[in-house]
Amino acid sequence: MNTTIVNADLFRIVYSAVSSEETRYYLNGVHICANDGGGALMVATDGHRMLVAHDPKGVCAQQCIVHLPRFALAQCRTPRMFEIKRTIEVYHDGQGVATIRETKPALKKDDVPLTEAILTIHRVLIDGTFPDWRRAVPLQSEAAGSMQPTAFNGSYMKAMGEVAAELSKLAGGHPWLRVHMSDPVAPCVVRLGASDDVFGIIMPVRDSIDGFLPKFMAPPFKEAAE
Repeated sequence: MNTTIVNADLFRIVYSAVSSEETRYYLNGVHICANDGGGALMVATDGHRMLVAHDPKGVCAQQCIVHLPRFALAQCRTPRMFEIKRTIEVYHDGQGVATIRETKPALKKDDVPLTEAILTIHRVLIDGTFPDWRRAVPLQSEAAGSMQPTAFNGSYMKAMGEVAAELSKLAGGHPWLRVHMSDPVAPCVVRLGASDDVFGIIMPVRDSIDGFLPKFMAPPFKEAAE
């Protein structure tokens, strides 16, 4: 079967990090590739932040970059009822077609789950080479150093928080962010909630802030010089 199949909710979440910059068109979609340990990986980046999701049940027939319009992304959200699941099927037949499919649980014990196509989208594949995203992920040994002060774009951290909140709705747990960094200028790893299937990368930015605390927290008095 020459078809890539991934979890639609995870795809939609990762899509929030897709770039809208036309000059780097190969970043305008989600990169899907096979995971060495099984399942499929979904990766999106705009050059400043990155989201990576692992779908343990996903199948990647071929590496690809998938772009979906907004109306199709809206259909990737799984209804919160009756254990309904939605997936995205990408067909590698040269036509660049994808189908969002919904599977409902069987009503009776011996029944077959009901599956139907929700939406079919044409021309979803981007013909380009996705960058080696693994180079942006710090090695475990690099993350063993002491903590360093680092500045980040607040809007990216907000977006990561929204992803964590979405994951908490899907899998339970608290929507917290855990930040790992080894150097003030190195990419920062962001663990999202209790999920072990999704993590993020945020690039630091330059700032002009001095000191650990703001100036108004400095001691109010200076000792008189003797």
